[in-house]
Amino acid sequence: MSPTNFFKLQDKNDTTFVNKNFPDESKFYYNTLEDAINNVSDKGTVYVENGIFDEQLVISKPLKLVGNNKSIV
Repeated sequence: MSPTNFFKLQDKNDTTFVNKNFPDESKFYYNTLEDAINNVSDKGTVYVENGIFDEQLVISKPLKLVGNNKSIV
């Protein structure tokens, strides 16, 4: 499923996507939560595809984490 079909974008500059299965990282699409969080703007949104991301994170800016069809992120 393509992320553009996955969510309606309101402001792409404030949005990143994370999915371990993306073939190539780009400006808005990342394979790790850390990279997506580091590259989203303050108060931006990180959309997370289904999966288990085994990472240790420090989130030092306001942002939204949104899971694909899940209430737990």
